[in-house]
Amino acid sequence: MTPAKEATPTGTPKVSEKPPTVEEYLEEIVYRLERLDKRDKMRTYGSVFKSAIMVIPTVVLLLSLWYVYERGDDLLQQIIDRTMSAAASQTQSQSQDFIRQLQQYMK
Repeated sequence: MTPAKEATPTGTPKVSEKPPTVEEYLEEIVYRLERLDKRDKMRTYGSVFKSAIMVIPTVVLLLSLWYVYERGDDLLQQIIDRTMSAAASQTQSQSQDFIRQLQQYMK
């Protein structure tokens, strides 16, 4: 550490008369190390939190893939059944309309 410099009224720096002692140097080192230790702890907590947040979507994805693998056939069968019933009701509705129009035309 360099001796503290003070500005004079003319703006030129002047060196203070008393240089820092060894104890002051050591106190400054201890203070800065304590600040670094606190910062490192906060970084560690932040990275653990960030990792936990990143793991959750990965677990959800893996469980979803496993569920689809195990029950994929059932899911596809349900989709096919619903699609076929919707198509059948639509076809039946259209055919009834066509029959009504045909009957009206025949009259």
